[in-house]
Amino acid sequence: MGGLSGGGFLLRAQMQGFVDASLAGLEAGGEEVLLTLAPGGAIAGTVTDGDGKPVTSFRVNSSREGDSGTPNPMDWERFAAGMMGTPFEDPAGRFRLEGLEPGNWKVEVTADALAPAEAAGIAVAAGEETEVALVLPEGLVLRGVVVRRSDGTAVPGATVRLPAEGFLGEFDMGFDGSAFEDIEDEVDGAAEGMNAMSGFSRTTVRTGADGRFEIRGLEEGKVRLMASFKGLAPQTVRGISVPAAEELRIELSEEAAIEGTVTDASGAPKAGAMVMIQRVPMLMRMATTDASGRYRIGGVGAGPYLFYVMEGDLAGMAGGAGLNMKSEPVTLEEGKTVRKDHRLGEGIRVTGRVTRGGEPVGSVMVMMLPASGGGPMGMMAGGGGFAMGSTKEDGTFLITGVNPGRYTISVQTNFGGGPGGGDPLEVPKGSTEIRHDIRLPENAIRGVVLDESGEPVSGAVVRAVQEGKAITHVSDIGGAIEAMGGQAFTGEDGRFEIGEMKPGTYRVEVQAQGFPTKGVEGVAAVENGPEVRVVLSKGEEVRVRVLDADGAPVSGAALFLSDAEGRELTNLVQFDAVRTGEDGRASLRAPPGTLRFEA
Repeated sequence: MGGLSGGGFLLRAQMQGFVDASLAGLEAGGEEVLLTLAPGGAIAGTVTDGDGKPVTSFRVNSSREGDSGTPNPMDWERFAAGMMGTPFEDPAGRFRLEGLEPGNWKVEVTADALAPAEAAGIAVAAGEETEVALVLPEGLVLRGVVVRRSDGTAVPGATVRLPAEGFLGEFDMGFDGSAFEDIEDEVDGAAEGMNAMSGFSRTTVRTGADGRFEIRGLEEGKVRLMASFKGLAPQTVRGISVPAAEELRIELSEEAAIEGTVTDASGAPKAGAMVMIQRVPMLMRMATTDASGRYRIGGVGAGPYLFYVMEGDLAGMAGGAGLNMKSEPVTLEEGKTVRKDHRLGEGIRVTGRVTRGGEPVGSVMVMMLPASGGGPMGMMAGGGGFAMGSTKEDGTFLITGVNPGRYTISVQTNFGGGPGGGDPLEVPKGSTEIRHDIRLPENAIRGVVLDESGEPVSGAVVRAVQEGKAITHVSDIGGAIEAMGGQAFTGEDGRFEIGEMKPGTYRVEVQAQGFPTKGVEGVAAVENGPEVRVVLSKGEEVRVRVLDADGAPVSGAALFLSDAEGRELTNLVQFDAVRTGEDGRASLRAPPGTLRFEA
């Protein structure tokens, strides 16, 4: 495979009937890579409904019993399959999964209007096929109506979505991945990635002429629903009981909107610029300016957002053409359209060149984050901002529109890794352009993450933090990036590599689904250093209840956990903190020691 540069590559080999083999954290130009394919087993089955009739359209989700962790979120194909399962269309209700690693497997099947079913303890042997049969019961029905909050009138044609379990089910970009198919040839996996990030649905229905809807095939318990309609603000309702005692009523408010004109540095209209607003971390909306430089984004709720304008595009970045983007806070109001014009290039220009070993590094992202104030929670509320740009083939970059102040400037060499090794950068008042070259170091921390039984933990987030510094959820983002030496995900073999690190000693922190955060002190970043072995234990289950001042339960409260030194222990591997249910209760896993909880 030629034409590659940099590191952080994931390489996977696949062949029918064999277990996939993969290696993560690979560097271009390195030694020859060996991937060994081992024969796999297969599971074949039939899916029927309660009357014995074949279910012709369904999804199958499979997992090997005893495996730890989740697929790497940057490996879109596997991550999406892990979230939603593999789709099957067959008139006889047949499916076949092959290339499975020997062991005991669990299979879950879901289909529209039917309750899910699963089979566990399925023995899989290399070169052999195991037959299973699954019956999907009718399940329970949830009925509801969508109305306008302003006058109570019905909303026909509204979309009502039952999101997948987990945080990403509620991620809302307002479109599907087809909007990105035009850049698929230029950016591998872009369509799959954007489709994943636009939210996973278990079931989607539309309201009838009277605004009513039905969702079938539910199990007893609690569910959440997301409702939306053009011209109205989307609404998420959590903690809905199934079966429900009465018809569910979902009220949609009038939309908030933003519009304006984007111009270039000379004041001429800029066509084709991408404008985006984001409420971190749940919602994102995009628009492209027309020939007159105008844009409009609607269909969102009132509140604070981050406002972005992007000059260039992802395909251009992949081709080495460069990309520039800046963010700033904006507040939208219900039923109103906020005017927001933007002039590209306005402000101070930051230029430079990124090199590794004296050679230019192209198509990587250079980020500038404020070195004080804001922080992750501030960004979630719409405060704070940042600027970013990508390098061209010769390693040069240009970031425009930068305000005076103190920043941390860093390089993200692979999607989902880093950024690490941030440099402090002062942008003085009165300046028009400053230059800052970045030389990527060649030190690394390599290791493997295992559970207590010695099995590898895949999909774990591993980050290195400079010794003596702590990152908390209330840290300013610039300071956090400066303290962080880098980040990586573990592969299927549990191994990771954090490359291009500044020399020094770090605390390695590991987070994986179902485990508390584990820290390893005194790990040195060097060339060709020894492998770090991290063993994750289940820790202790801690039950928490959150009440308001009147003693009533608070649902949806985010729970944060830190140790006695103030170091963050909150497990954010699912991109969100643990949140309380309708009764104000939640449970999370914690390591032994003196801990601090915050709601």
